[in-house]
Amino acid sequence: MKKEIVFITICDKLFFVMIYFNLFLCTLIPISLSVLFYCLLRFTKFNKLPEWLIQLILGIFFGVAAILGTVFGVDVGGGALANARDAAPLCAGLIFGGTSGVIAGFIGGLYRLI
Repeated sequence: MKKEIVFITICDKLFFVMIYFNLFLCTLIPISLSVLFYCLLRFTKFNKLPEWLIQLILGIFFGVAAILGTVFGVDVGGGALANARDAAPLCAGLIFGGTSGVIAGFIGGLYRLI
């Protein structure tokens, strides 16, 4: 029985590290938006706006973040792209409510469709 030895070069390791780093940066956008809007809602007069307007603003901003997650996809080799498109609507829906998550998902999905 012949044993095959697979050598992973430093370049291959660096390639995988760069993929994970780029995906981390793509997911950092929705997380940063979540922290920013949470602080705005908590500590400013932004929360005095009508609830539907707050949800609409949040949905639009997180929808743009979903578009950015689509545009800045990471090439993982073989023509495949990994992206963080779903992170923005997920953050919007879980943290700020379903309405903003649905709006963000609709905007991101519409961009993906077009």
